Amino acid sequence: MSFGLGTFVHGWFAEPEHGIFIIALGVSVALNLSLALATLHRQRAFANMRQAEQSFRDLYDNISEGVFRSTLDGRMISANPSLVRLNGYQTEAEMLRAVNNIGSEWYVDPSRRDEIHQILLDTGKATGLVSEIYRHNTRERIWIEESLRLVRDKRSGDPVHYEGTVREVTETVRRLELQDHYDKIASIVSGCLYQFRMRPDGATCLPYASIGLEHMFNLRPEQVIEDASALLALTHPDDVAHVRSSIEASRTTLTAWQCEYRVCLPDGILKWVFGHSVPEREADGSTLWHGYLTDISERKRTEATIHHLAYFDPLTRLPNRTMFRERLGQALSAGRENGQYGALLFIDLDHFKMLNDTKGHHVGDLLLSEIAGRIRACVRHTDLVARLGGDEFVVLLRELSSSSDAAAEQVKRIGHQVLAVIDRPFLAEDYEFQTTASIGVALFCCDDLDVDEVLKRADLAMYEAKSLGRGTLRFFQEEMQEVVEDRLALTSDLRRALVEGHFALAYQALVDRSGRWFGAEALLRWTHPTRGPIPPGEFIPLAERSGLMGAIDKWVLHAACATQREWQRDPATRDLRLSVNVSAHQLNRTGFVAAVEGALRETGADPSRLTLELTEHVMLNDIDDVSAALLHLKERGVSFALDDFGTGYSSLSYLKRLPIDTLKIDRSFVRDIESDPSDREIVQTILNIAASLEVSTIAEGVETEMQAVLLRQRGCKAFQGFLFAMPMPLDAFLAELQVNQLEAEQKFRRAQLVRPKGQAAVNFSRRIPPSEA
Repeated sequence: MSFGLGTFVHGWFAEPEHGIFIIALGVSVALNLSLALATLHRQRAFANMRQAEQSFRDLYDNISEGVFRSTLDGRMISANPSLVRLNGYQTEAEMLRAVNNIGSEWYVDPSRRDEIHQILLDTGKATGLVSEIYRHNTRERIWIEESLRLVRDKRSGDPVHYEGTVREVTETVRRLELQDHYDKIASIVSGCLYQFRMRPDGATCLPYASIGLEHMFNLRPEQVIEDASALLALTHPDDVAHVRSSIEASRTTLTAWQCEYRVCLPDGILKWVFGHSVPEREADGSTLWHGYLTDISERKRTEATIHHLAYFDPLTRLPNRTMFRERLGQALSAGRENGQYGALLFIDLDHFKMLNDTKGHHVGDLLLSEIAGRIRACVRHTDLVARLGGDEFVVLLRELSSSSDAAAEQVKRIGHQVLAVIDRPFLAEDYEFQTTASIGVALFCCDDLDVDEVLKRADLAMYEAKSLGRGTLRFFQEEMQEVVEDRLALTSDLRRALVEGHFALAYQALVDRSGRWFGAEALLRWTHPTRGPIPPGEFIPLAERSGLMGAIDKWVLHAACATQREWQRDPATRDLRLSVNVSAHQLNRTGFVAAVEGALRETGADPSRLTLELTEHVMLNDIDDVSAALLHLKERGVSFALDDFGTGYSSLSYLKRLPIDTLKIDRSFVRDIESDPSDREIVQTILNIAASLEVSTIAEGVETEMQAVLLRQRGCKAFQGFLFAMPMPLDAFLAELQVNQLEAEQKFRRAQLVRPKGQAAVNFSRRIPPSEA
């Protein structure tokens, strides 16, 4: 039997078991096919994921912005290469090891991290936050902009970490700061910004001008856009040529234009203007300047004020030392060139300090202003009158003559005219004051002299004039220089004497009416190693001028107190008083009281046996301050004597305010008391004043028996002078004291044995030969 394939298949599938097989086979094929397809899709997905991951990694590694992730406490978890480089590191691992706390290590302001943290807690993210940080590895300060978010746990919602991006914006911040700086400057700077064009044919215009143009020149910008002649026409006639030439020079050379000039506004106001601009050449040959104009009127006024203050004395309005030195330098150069003599007159007022101290500086200023005008009226308009300071004036005379004799005659005439006008009385605030002046003159011509040398010569001649009695004129002589050099050498030796102990004290006895020594005055002496004894009248002024008086005063006070302390130990000297002179310099020092108390404390001297002698010039100082200082020492037991009474500023009202114990009658009244009734009257007046003030008196400079008798008859209670004892070293003084005490004791004993019938003249003294002093 034959049959076809179809019959077979139909027959085969007709069997039940055969159908189940076929179905199972189909399912198996389908499953295998599905697995194959799933595997293929998975492989493709993995490939895409790896590709995406690689793309993300490439982006992460190469992106210009820094990308990071950090813990909540500021420790860095990850950082891309850009952030690593931004912080100055080479690798991510290096940076992660270095950064422990971003808040304290990264931000310049440590609180900035807390601020950002709070923003993230409130909003979850933040963008565009600009902060100043340290480049972590180098500590360089830079600016960054960061955007970040707070990542939370998806289940609990708790914060897990931060992640974000960072980019450096240092240049942007600096540029903005600079722009802000420029904007602020522009807002406060007055002036006009402009463009100025000059065409080849000379026509001008201002293509641009800021509103400052109207403020400065009362011109609106539109008025000069096409034609700048209205602006140029405001230039001061005297400055037009200067402005035009400076513009032309800038146009020709294409260099910056700078110019200061004046403008005259239609309302009559005069202004100073400063212009600055930079030129460029345009294609058509025109020149275009970019610049600004500013009003410098106030600056010019200030400069004029400064110039006046720098070169003129504000009180007298005369040229000051600075201008004088410049003009003298010019005069010296001119004299060397033309052979004409010039002269410098150095004028110093006599006793000006007394007026200042007694009537006040305002009266002194009135006097100086009046004198300045009087001197100016004596000289030619070409001559210079200047005030150097204080009461010192100078007159500079130029081109007097080619003959030194003729020049000197002219100087004498002018100088004596100046002396005459200064000698006339002055009236200031109803107070009439008369003064004199001393003038020193230095001629100059072809000499190789500088300003300082000429000034020094005139100054030396002025001091010579003062030494001759004041109110005189003296020309410089070469021998004056020798005197000055000798003074300088002596001043140097004076400094050395203080260090090397060349000073000593001499002691001159103070004697009562019976002739008994009750004390002594300590007097400073200087024995020069090569010159021998130097008189106090020679070295004391040098000490005052050289600033050594303070140190010398301190030495004298300490040495005298030390002597007084030694006297306390000996019954023969225990009751003696010791007087010490106090200079005006010493009294004027703020530490005067402390210096006296210090000397007493350091030496152990008894203040009740110490007398400080003051001059009447003490009353020219602040009387309240002086009185307070003296009263303080008075409470310690110190006594005070007013020395040279009657020769200075004798004011009873002031005298009553000072705790003075003794008035010392000056030797100038004692010297001629035998022959001059006026001196006898003055002495009697002083004794009456002392009696009314209930203070004692000591007559100084007693040299004859008759002087002593006359003083005693008028009630003087104590004496000092060569009649009784010369100043002598301490050992000699103590020896003579012993003799005096012995004589006094013998005289007392004789007085007890013999009672005189009448009053007889008393032999006050035992003369001390100079050889014993």
